[in-house]
Amino acid sequence: MTYYECGACGQLADFADAHGRTLRRECPVCESETTWETAFTDERTGVSF
Repeated sequence: MTYYECGACGQLADFADAHGRTLRRECPVCESETTWETAFTDERTGVSF
């Protein structure tokens, strides 16, 4: 799962249909269309507790 960060305010979101690319979407915090970039990817691998 890839999480995206709003370039204007830092809000995080998961856009399942984006597939790791920069995109423009409506930000719920900014209430306008902003650029969203990949913040991090949750690979669900490694050690779990």
